[in-house]
Amino acid sequence: MMNKCDLPTVKVLKVYEVEKNIRTVIEFNKESKSYLIEPIAPSQLSLYKKNSIVFLFPLHKVISKNNLVLEFETYEYNGNPPGKGKTYSYQSWFTPNQIVLITDTKRTWHKEKIVGNSDIHCSLTWESLLPDVEAYTDGEVWISSKAYEDFIKKDVSKLREGGK
Repeated sequence: MMNKCDLPTVKVLKVYEVEKNIRTVIEFNKESKSYLIEPIAPSQLSLYKKNSIVFLFPLHKVISKNNLVLEFETYEYNGNPPGKGKTYSYQSWFTPNQIVLITDTKRTWHKEKIVGNSDIHCSLTWESLLPDVEAYTDGEVWISSKAYEDFIKKDVSKLREGGK
C-alpha cells in the first residue's frame, strides 16, 4: 500500500536495543518491493499527517535483508522508537550518487566561502547555499558545513570506513 505522498509503507515487526543502538525489523509490502534498491539506508520512518510528512525515526544502516523483511540499526538516537505492529511511510535519505560522496574517503573536502549570486545547493541535503556562507567543496560539488560535520566528519550514519 502506498500513502498519499507515494512513499512505500512498511510494518514494524520488532524493535530492540543492542549496545545502546536500536534495531528495528520492518516488512515492506509487495507493492513497495520496487523501493528495495540501493541505497536502502540511511532512511527514515515517517507518518503522513495533514498533507505533510512528519519525520519519526531514522534508520541508519541495514543489518540484514531477507526478501521483504529488513533489519536496521539506528545510532545515537534519543527519541522514541517506532511502535511494534504499526505502519509507517519509508523514505531513503540519499541517491546512489550521494552515497558515493559520503563513502569516498579519498575525496578531499576543503572549506570555502561561496562567492557571487550563483545557484549552489548542498549535494547531500539540497539546501540552498547562499553567497558569503562557508561550505565545503571538493572542487566539483558543494556540501553545507552541517552536512560535512554530520556525514563526513562525525559519520553519524556509519557509512564511511566500511561502517566501522
